[in-house]
Amino acid sequence: MTSYDTLLVLARLILPVELLDCFDIVEIENDAEMLTIHLDEQNLPPLSPRFTL
Repeated sequence: MTSYDTLLVLARLILPVELLDCFDIVEIENDAEMLTIHLDEQNLPPLSPRFTL
């Protein structure tokens, strides 16, 4: 497993599942002080409104 694969696993653990339902991880940058995760929004159809009575 490469270091990038390890960072990808870590990103999937720390980001909310709901976020990953709508976004794809496209790049991860790592330096001594910061982990930067770049996301790309998926082209999903809008959700239909839910009506509660």
